[in-house]
Amino acid sequence: MAFVRSVTAQKHVVRGFWGFVISALLMAALVGCGSSNFVPPITPTQPTSPTTITAAPVAVAAGDFNGDSKMDIAVLNPGTDKVSILLGNGDGTFTAAGSLATGAGPSDIAVGDYNGDGKLDIAVVNMASSSLSIFLGNGDGTFAAVPVIGLGFTGQYIAVGDFNGDGKLDLAITNTTGAVAFDIFYGQGDGTFQSAIGYVASSFPGGIAAGNFTGTGVNGVAVPYGVGELQVDVIGSPNIQSHSYALAGKGAGISVGDFNGDGKADIAVLCGGNAAVLLGKGDGTFAAPILTAGVSGSNRLVTGDFNGDGNLDLAISNATTNNLTILLGTGTGTFTPAASPATGKYPQGIVAADLTGSGVLDLAVANTDDNSVTILLSNRDGTFTAAPTIAIGTN
Repeated sequence: MAFVRSVTAQKHVVRGFWGFVISALLMAALVGCGSSNFVPPITPTQPTSPTTITAAPVAVAAGDFNGDSKMDIAVLNPGTDKVSILLGNGDGTFTAAGSLATGAGPSDIAVGDYNGDGKLDIAVVNMASSSLSIFLGNGDGTFAAVPVIGLGFTGQYIAVGDFNGDGKLDLAITNTTGAVAFDIFYGQGDGTFQSAIGYVASSFPGGIAAGNFTGTGVNGVAVPYGVGELQVDVIGSPNIQSHSYALAGKGAGISVGDFNGDGKADIAVLCGGNAAVLLGKGDGTFAAPILTAGVSGSNRLVTGDFNGDGNLDLAISNATTNNLTILLGTGTGTFTPAASPATGKYPQGIVAADLTGSGVLDLAVANTDDNSVTILLSNRDGTFTAAPTIAIGTN
C-alpha cells in the first residue's frame, strides 16, 4: 500500500536514538524547502577543518571520490554530525580530507551518481533531525552541499536503486515512525528528488537493501523487521508486488547477491543469531530461508567474494565481540565459517572494496566506541591482514 508524502521540513524531537549519543543531541529545527520539486541553488563547499570531538562512527561507504582510480572511503559520525572523507593512497592507507556537515544525528550513508555527471555523490539520512543531506561530488574529493531536505518522518537506513525504471537513481529510506515502513524519493537526475511515496508494511525496520529481484532492470526493496519478518516489494512493476517471509528472530543487516550462481538475485539477512539466505526465483518471490547459525550479536553484513573462488561470501560485524564473522559461500546458498578478524570496539557499518588495487575485496569497518575505522586487507583465501587503524576523532 502506498501514499504520497510531501517533502516538507518540520521540527522533530530526538527519539529512539543510540544510547551513546542520545544525551548529546538536541531538538533540531530545519528550514523548509517548500515544494518537493523545488531546486535550491548549489553552493560548492570544501570539507570543513578537522574535528577533535568524539565521532562515534556508525557507517562507512566506499568510492573513487577524486578520480585517481584509487578507492576512497566516507565515514559517518553521529557524534559530530559529519562525514569524514578519507582519500585512498592505493595501498590500504588513507589521507584525511576533512569532513562534511550533515543534519543532526546521521544514521546511514549511500554513495551513487545522483546528478548523472559521472562523479560520485553522497546521501546521508539524519535520524535525529528527520532530514536528508545530499552532497554532489566535484570529482576531486570535494563536494557541493545541497540544502538539507526535510523528510517529514524519522528515517534511519537508506538504499539506492532505480525503482521506477527511468534510469535515474532513487533513494529508499526506512521510516521508524507511524505505520509506514519505508519511503521512496524518486531522483530527478540532477541531484534533487520528487515527493516521497510511503509504503505500509510491518514495524521496526532493521535495515534496507535494493535489488533486481525480477530480472527486469527495475529494482525492488527488501526490509527486515524487528517482529521476525522480511518483506520484499517490487515497486516498478505495473502492480506492486509485496511478499513476506518469516525469519528466525529479529531482522537486522541485509544484503543482496547471487549466492547460488543461477543469475537471480538472492537475499542475505541477519536474524536471531543466524545468517539467513533466501534464494530468489527471478519473479520477485523467494524460497524459504536457509540458516547458518553462530552470528549472535551481529548487526551488519556485506557481500563479496573474499577467497577468489567465484562464490559470494559474507562478512558480518559483531558488536558484542569486537570482531567480524567471515562466512565463505559454497555456491549453493550455504556457507562455511572461516576467519574472525578483530576490529575496534563496537563495530557496526562495514563495506567491501578493493582498497589496494589488487583486484580482490578488502574490508573497512566503522567502530563506534573507540572512534576508529579498521582496515582489513584480503589475503585472497578468506583471511585478512589488518592495516593501520584510522582514528576518526581527529579527521
